[in-house]
Amino acid sequence: LTWDNAWTACPEPHTLRLDFFDAYKADPLMQAVDIFVCSHPTAMCQFFMPFNKSMLIQFPVNADIARDGHWRDEWFRDLRAISEEPRHVICANNRVDRRASAQFVPLRKVDYVPNYCGYSNVVRPAQNALRRHKAIIPMRCSHQCRNRDLVDLVNAANIRSAADPTFPYALALLADVMPSPHTFDDLVSFAAVILVPHTYSYMLFMETYRMNLPILMPHATIRRDWDTGAAVGGHLPPCGMNGYDCASNFSDWHVWPHVMMFGSLQELWQILATVDFDQVSADMAAWNAEQLEHLSGVWTNYTLRMLGKDYATTPPRQVPSSYETAYQTLWKRPAPPIDGQTAKCVVWHH
Repeated sequence: LTWDNAWTACPEPHTLRLDFFDAYKADPLMQAVDIFVCSHPTAMCQFFMPFNKSMLIQFPVNADIARDGHWRDEWFRDLRAISEEPRHVICANNRVDRRASAQFVPLRKVDYVPNYCGYSNVVRPAQNALRRHKAIIPMRCSHQCRNRDLVDLVNAANIRSAADPTFPYALALLADVMPSPHTFDDLVSFAAVILVPHTYSYMLFMETYRMNLPILMPHATIRRDWDTGAAVGGHLPPCGMNGYDCASNFSDWHVWPHVMMFGSLQELWQILATVDFDQVSADMAAWNAEQLEHLSGVWTNYTLRMLGKDYATTPPRQVPSSYETAYQTLWKRPAPPIDGQTAKCVVWHH
């Protein structure tokens, strides 16, 4: 595997998968593996199917990423076969991909298991002191962050803020008040943050939430009007509905509690004028503690299921001696043919 061919396995996916197996079937490290993890892209697990190991497949984006046309259909067939084996786990870190993969692959069961993202090791202070007379509420977004509508929102809010000497907040684009690189410690110095997502599964949202930093977000209808480059879905129609409607119903910020949504400048102004951000932060901290306990239990159960009940007293599962034997034994079908790989397959160049 190389930086260029690993993403799509092109130009000859079947040949590459066979070569990968032959290169590593006797490797001591591969022999000792218990679980393969495939996430971005999940289709990497096609390389691991003949190794007789458990597989954890977690969708962070649409299930067909890195596979088109014929190769997507083949991957979906493999996904369905993997899902039939109890020792494998298939889940999604967001409800959009959970719904889309269940509907379009289709899969009978896809668990929703959000990322915890608690690795920042910093949290917002319980009582966030205002750093100045007008505390800054930064706006953070990806892709086209200088969109004129976002700048206009900041300017309009600050005109109103300047006209009211009792109003404690001003808005700014994060890049203007805290040039990169900035740290997690820098972010928690703010009372709250406005996030403008570029997709329906947004790692920055999860990271920020786990820091107990209050989050304000625009409704999907506003983002549609702003056209901030939001990537809603991929090749698969997300949720079987309009992408923005899907994001409105199933994105993390519409599922997790204590996220403050606004549909206009007036609604944003009302939130800033009335909400106790210290209390919101405390509520987020309590929910995060519950989530950490819950997710720890989920991953413990997954791990025990993939390892098997006799794991402590049995050696790792043996890698089959040949590629054809692996497919006949593990998947009850012939190995993918090396000849006839004529379907269009485009190498991904990074």
